[in-house]
Amino acid sequence: MKPKLGITVIVASVVSAAIMMALPPNEQDLDGNWWRSVDQWRQLGFVHGYVDCDCYIDTGPEGFNNVSMEGLQSKITQYYNNPDSDMHRPVFAVLRAVGLSHISGGGKPATSSGDNEPDFGPDGSEYWRQGRGAFRLGFIEGYFCCLASKPKMRARFPKPPQYYVARMSDWYGIKEDDPSYIDPKRADQPIARVLFKFADRRGKGVRR
Repeated sequence: MKPKLGITVIVASVVSAAIMMALPPNEQDLDGNWWRSVDQWRQLGFVHGYVDCDCYIDTGPEGFNNVSMEGLQSKITQYYNNPDSDMHRPVFAVLRAVGLSHISGGGKPATSSGDNEPDFGPDGSEYWRQGRGAFRLGFIEGYFCCLASKPKMRARFPKPPQYYVARMSDWYGIKEDDPSYIDPKRADQPIARVLFKFADRRGKGVRR
């Protein structure tokens, strides 16, 4: 008996939707509509992740030092709440406009290792453990959005952001049933440094 076309179409649509949800978001897709669709913790995480990447890989810590992360989040929200604003303008573009408006010529190059990995930044105990699930996801999304603008970066992250969130939480030893716990031997490791442990480098696989 031939399968009914309606069922086939429904199944195909569900599979297609699942695949799209699993794919890492393009930085151009993270616009005003995305910003207003997610909660404040994911927004705040995005800001933290983007700034962490930009400060310690490119412009240097002074790039965003005159505003708080919450202040940046608020300014982005104010921009998209303005009826005259362009809702299709990417979040990272708004973030840079409101966060770097106080400096000219960009910041100073930051210190990094030979593989362009960050040597500084917030650590697991300070942010990752305390952050909610949405904050952690937003952090990775913001970090990846920033990395997309750095073509010289050799590390690649081909999997969905959720994958790295889970792997990093496991690495830190965070327990979902006890959010206050973190492996004391790993708590002081910078979040970005841990993220790069799970990067794909030039097709050679993942370094542990």
